[in-house]
Amino acid sequence: HAAGLLLQLLVEVLDDDMQAHEQTASSSGLAGAARRVLGQLSQPGDDPTRSIQTAFSRLGYSYAHVCRVFRNAYGITPVGYVNSLRLERARMLILDTQLSIAEISKRVGYDNPAYFGRLFRKNAGRTPRQYRLDRGPSGAGRA
Repeated sequence: HAAGLLLQLLVEVLDDDMQAHEQTASSSGLAGAARRVLGQLSQPGDDPTRSIQTAFSRLGYSYAHVCRVFRNAYGITPVGYVNSLRLERARMLILDTQLSIAEISKRVGYDNPAYFGRLFRKNAGRTPRQYRLDRGPSGAGRA
């Protein structure tokens, strides 16, 4: 889960750096606004079914333009960023709760638990269940 926190920190630093240098006011402002919108998509109170495209629609630019500006500013796609935030939250729920993997999947914004499992495995190197067993109280310390 350190990778997710590192990504979040990197995006914060890059956003602060962009605002300080004001390379292009409109692009940096749009990238920061897009990051804030994406951050809201991964929050517990937000509707996890709301799409990135729907969330970006209120920024007043085309979806493709906002995606391009975001990727140029942060080096990651908006989908990749949201997935990282959601997977980080899933890791915490896997370790800190007894919720089922299917319930965690739904809570972090993935309606399809199988898709969530594949994405989690690709990101964490193990399935959510394996992650819980390896990192849980009885498995603490195992890699």
